[in-house]
Amino acid sequence: MDNHLIWALEIIFTVLISLGIPATVIVLVVRYNTRRKSQRDKLKAEVMAKAIEHGQILPEDFFDEPKKQRKPLNIGIICITVGLAVSLFFWISALFFAQAEFSCPEDLSFWQEDLSDIKSLISIGIIPFLIGVAYVVIHFLEKKNQPTENEKK
Repeated sequence: MDNHLIWALEIIFTVLISLGIPATVIVLVVRYNTRRKSQRDKLKAEVMAKAIEHGQILPEDFFDEPKKQRKPLNIGIICITVGLAVSLFFWISALFFAQAEFSCPEDLSFWQEDLSDIKSLISIGIIPFLIGVAYVVIHFLEKKNQPTENEKK
């Protein structure tokens, strides 16, 4: 086969896989959440029907769900991990492209020269990393300022 055709097929396959897998995951997550919500709504309707059958009146806040509040430590750990992952991704990409011997056609060889600039993208991971560090610091400062159980009594 022609080198141009192989190169084009590799690019098309890579794009389809890299876009197809996340799209599939998103579709599955949305489907799961909508199915779970419809089941929950169905159960609420059944409870209301049974309450009406038995002549009971449900309070207005009976079906209210408590809001989930994320703790700063959880958010901080997630942000630190994302920052490290982004930096690691670009670092490995820079190493790969710097050492790789591409078999790309001559008219596409400009990719090899420009991919060395990926090294500057490593610093993008610093932003979520530092945000995560700030959340961890906030967690420990809030924990320090909260009265202990002995002080409450």
